[in-house]
Amino acid sequence: MGRSGRLTRPQEFKRVFDSGRKLHGRFFAVFVNPGEYDESRLGLAISRRSAGNAVRRNLIKRQARESFRLARRAGSRKVDVVLIAKAAGQAATRADLYEDLEMLWSRVNPC
Repeated sequence: MGRSGRLTRPQEFKRVFDSGRKLHGRFFAVFVNPGEYDESRLGLAISRRSAGNAVRRNLIKRQARESFRLARRAGSRKVDVVLIAKAAGQAATRADLYEDLEMLWSRVNPC
């Protein structure tokens, strides 16, 4: 997933937070807003407080990006998504995180 598939500027995050709808999973919260570009884009808000040390945060970010990339292929809507990690995700296994992400993407219907 290249730079064009990511939310990068603070004003893009702010627009999604202010006007997007919010969905909750066990380990993540997602803000979704209709996209303005040709493809769905993902923004990540994974803090040390919610996800743990750098190794754990990077694992969660890699898994979230890959899961979004795969879900983006299947969908048809163009959306901007901001994914926020919850503290409960610190103790979750990779399989649990993947399952929660898949459930959220099915509710969001990305791309």
